[in-house]
Amino acid sequence: MTKYLTEKFPADLFAKLFFILAFVVSVFQHSIFADQNNTSFIVSGGDFNSPFYNLTFESNGSTVDFQNYPLRKGNKYFFKAGNISASHPFKIGSSYNATSSIVTGAALDQNSAQNNQSITVTIPNDFQGTLAYYCTVHSAMLREFIIAEPEGLPVYYLNQITVNLFVGENVASPGTYAIEIWTDYTGTENRKLVSAVQDANNDWLREVDSSGNIIQFNLVTNYNESLLSDYELEPSGFIIDSDSEDTGSGNDSDSATGDTGSGGNTTSPGLPVYTLSQTQVDSLVGPNVATAGTYAVEIWTDSSSGTNVENKKLVSAEQIDNEWHREENTIGDIVQYDLVPAYDTFDEVNPYISSENLAPTGHIVDSDSEDTG
Repeated sequence: MTKYLTEKFPADLFAKLFFILAFVVSVFQHSIFADQNNTSFIVSGGDFNSPFYNLTFESNGSTVDFQNYPLRKGNKYFFKAGNISASHPFKIGSSYNATSSIVTGAALDQNSAQNNQSITVTIPNDFQGTLAYYCTVHSAMLREFIIAEPEGLPVYYLNQITVNLFVGENVASPGTYAIEIWTDYTGTENRKLVSAVQDANNDWLREVDSSGNIIQFNLVTNYNESLLSDYELEPSGFIIDSDSEDTGSGNDSDSATGDTGSGGNTTSPGLPVYTLSQTQVDSLVGPNVATAGTYAVEIWTDSSSGTNVENKKLVSAEQIDNEWHREENTIGDIVQYDLVPAYDTFDEVNPYISSENLAPTGHIVDSDSEDTG
């Protein structure tokens, strides 16, 4: 059973709750992360040089590298036609010229953009096949997608016997639930059976009552993962949290996530600092923005204005007396740069850091009284 272990910080800590983007290369099963559901890509060009087509995110125009960017089980993707070469029609299937039951839409060619044609890929949670894009004319122009396991908090249908086993008798009814375990800022471990519902888009969410409180129940003291595995239950779906969304079932504040992607609580020694080359810096913030050097990536929500403003930054780091700190300019402002949209979440940056074989040079460790973000 995947545990979501969430560290909750006091809401009055400089009116900021920041999401430390921990670049820990996970040794667990779900070590590769991908985007949220319903992501759209634009396909254009076409030639004999790998990756054979120009593939970009529709949302921001940045390039997507499918050798490092996986498609995830449980998600739906849209591939929309741009200016595609007449010589290289684009198609997706299980292999070259082989159709797939999870793919809909005809091959995209030079006329597809004006006809608003697209290809839709819907990957079920239990998908076990292969998937590739290719040119319908040239078999050498083929690239296989990486298919990753579902990401998020698994939701299961539990009958009354199972519910009673997890939370005790006469506590909750049969239904769809997730099991969530996290540690709050006081160091208290919370262990909950959380009611889950689907919204109008069929996405799974934590169910809330009329007062906005999450509907959840305390797990029995002897609950352990073997109780769930003994029933060999298959997930009905997954609760996917955005970076700004509460994870862990507490309702008193937003949360900073220290999830490792699998069971076990990994405590970070601080905000990782990496020595980045010019190419790596350009990938994260765009060309001609910052120079090569030592940096940390930090995402936090600033609520000091009364509204939540999400900040996504590449933060310059420097050593003072052998301790790492955020670098400040001559007027005391932190030297930091906006992340490009393609790399502004943990899910997107983690595989990039992994693919570059980067290891932390050090860590920025904040005291409770120190400004973060």
